[in-house]
Amino acid sequence: MAVRRRLENWREHLTSWSTFPVQDVICPGCGATRPPWHWDWKQQGGFGRQLIVVENVFPGEAVPTGSLLDLLHTASGIAWRYFYVQDFASGS
Repeated sequence: MAVRRRLENWREHLTSWSTFPVQDVICPGCGATRPPWHWDWKQQGGFGRQLIVVENVFPGEAVPTGSLLDLLHTASGIAWRYFYVQDFASGS
């Protein structure tokens, strides 16, 4: 059974990932290697090409409904997932 561990240095990876997006992440718990979008971040972060930001919602306070996720899937042709971010600078 794999041991789950927090990726402590994720902020250091951000610049690198935006410049070279096909870099694998090594799990600090089990040593497995795969692209960051293949990991299960447990709603604590995520990767994608499209992002919808809903502000002023604390992590775990609200969850997108299945109907919304289905609608997004139908509109885009791609399955959507969600995650929470605190201190997100949206530029507004």
